Order: sequence, then structure tokens, then C-alpha cells
Amino acid sequence: MQEDIKCPQCGGNRFNELGNNSYKCLYCGSTFIHKEIESAQPSSTEKKDNVTNSTTPPNTTPMSETLRPKSYMVHSILLGVASIVFSIFWVLPFAIISFIHAIRVDNLWDRGNIDGAVHASQSARKWYSIGLRIGIVSVFIVFIIFIFLILSFSSIF
Repeated sequence: MQEDIKCPQCGGNRFNELGNNSYKCLYCGSTFIHKEIESAQPSSTEKKDNVTNSTTPPNTTPMSETLRPKSYMVHSILLGVASIVFSIFWVLPFAIISFIHAIRVDNLWDRGNIDGAVHASQSARKWYSIGLRIGIVSVFIVFIIFIFLILSFSSIF
């Protein structure tokens, strides 16, 4: 039954069930009630008229570009560059994995695989965030060690 439910705002088919036949779309965030959608759908004779007069194939909903998931491409590139500049090379694998997932976001979206594009975006963000946190902690640890060494050498002289 859930495969038949589509968001009236964006046409997305991924949602959270809120109870009482109400749902929240995971793409655009709108809340809707399933019974309203059924009553708003045309009858079988009206559907035939829509199919014959329509130039778009059935079961395809044009998605707005504003709903396109963020790819995190720039973020992963900057993380990779920063890992090389600051010589924290152990962050570079996270940037590369994030970059690979970021490339997939636009390709999957353009092919119409919305769920795959959302998943790739979430994966790119996850790997970018992990790499960024490790990089920040690494720089902080190196800074503390540097301060400690300066203080220990200044007490010698």
C-alpha cells in the first residue's frame, strides 16, 4: 500500500508515517493525509483521458531542482586539499570516499534514482564529517604538543 502513496507537493515516495493516515515527505518535508490524495485522484475514465492527452510517460514526476540533494563535492575537495596542506594525510581517505559519493549524487538524480541520490548525499556528508572531525582533533593535538614542547624547551634555557 505504501508504494501507491506519493507526496502531493513533490511526487516523492519516501515518507515517515505519523499515524492517522498522515505522512511526512522525506524530500520536501510537507505533511499530507493519504485519504485526501485518494479523493483528489481522478477516476478511471478521467485517467484514460489524462493518459491520452499527456505527453509525459506515466509514473514519472518532474522533480524540482530545489529538491536535489546536496552533493558535498566542494566540501570533500576542500577537505582533501586541507589534509595535504596541513600534512594530516590520514584524513585524505575520508575526503576521497566522500568525493566518490558526491560524484554519484548528481548522476543518480539525473537518472531518476531519487532514493539512491539521497543515500549517496547522506554517505558523502557522513564521510566528510568524519574526516573533518578527525582533522580538527588532529590539528588540536599537534597544537597542544607544540605548545608543550615550546614550554619545556623554554624552561631548559
